[in-house]
Amino acid sequence: MTIRDDIKSEIDGFSHGAVDYIHKPFIGPLLLQRIQLHISLMDYQKIEVISIATLTAMQYIKQGFILVDTDNNYLSSNPAVEKMLPEITKLAKGESIYSTKNWPEELVIDECSNSIEFSTTGDSRFFKAGISPVFNKNDTLIARIILITDITDNVKFVKDLEMAAYTDALTGLYNRKHFSELAETEIQRSARTSHLLYSAMLDFDYFKRINDTYGHPAGDLVLKTIAGVIRKNIRSYDLLCRYGGEEFVLMLAVNNEKEVFDVAERIRKDIKRTVMNYEGNELKITCSIGLARFLEKDTLDTSIKKADDALYVAKNAGRDQVKIYAPQNS
Repeated sequence: MTIRDDIKSEIDGFSHGAVDYIHKPFIGPLLLQRIQLHISLMDYQKIEVISIATLTAMQYIKQGFILVDTDNNYLSSNPAVEKMLPEITKLAKGESIYSTKNWPEELVIDECSNSIEFSTTGDSRFFKAGISPVFNKNDTLIARIILITDITDNVKFVKDLEMAAYTDALTGLYNRKHFSELAETEIQRSARTSHLLYSAMLDFDYFKRINDTYGHPAGDLVLKTIAGVIRKNIRSYDLLCRYGGEEFVLMLAVNNEKEVFDVAERIRKDIKRTVMNYEGNELKITCSIGLARFLEKDTLDTSIKKADDALYVAKNAGRDQVKIYAPQNS
């Protein structure tokens, strides 16, 4: 504020950093308006700084960030979300977010939530999304922010724990505990149907020779390979587990005894034909199989015991064969 009103003085004032130049005498109300204008400009500059800083931060966070307007039209996003949902990069500002190819159907933007989980096809990745509304000073909705977190590692960790609880680590088959749980359900189901239920016990012949000759890694190779051979020869809903050591137990629902015998014979022959290579050595093995029909008075344990008795008969008869339980076998 100065009495100088010549152009040169005004230019000099601005050149020294002034943001306004007011001549004396001044008018009070006008001066107050101009002061208020500069305060507003300072507030705007602060907002602009905050906005720029926020957008800059969004470029570096690991969470995916999408900003949409009240009609769910795309406004902006960060690099992280472009890796999660690559089709985002093809959206123009103002284009509906739902026009994105393969937009997750679980991700309904109008529903404000901190826990919407979804997965993407193709790469089997899993995400959790949170949607937050953005209001102005008048509490009017002006936008929505979508924050997406990649939870793939967490999901896979949980699945690995579940797999460890249900399956044998070496063969990938059901473990004994989980097999027993599923078998009890199968027993109850078979009681309501006309299907016959059979337990089968399979054991390798002279398996110890492989471990003694080539070492336990060779034995592990045989177990894993033959587990795959057995699984290939049964239906997806048949139950199969590694019962312990080189013993495998199956539970099969069939129409008659010939059907289950044919399945067991097919498994036996396929195992006999299988050749495995371990450090330049060809490994071959045979198996013996015992079958036992599940009767009304049976429990899972007694049924498996009868199959084991039939297996014992097969071993004593020369191995590499299938035997069906008969009372005189025990």
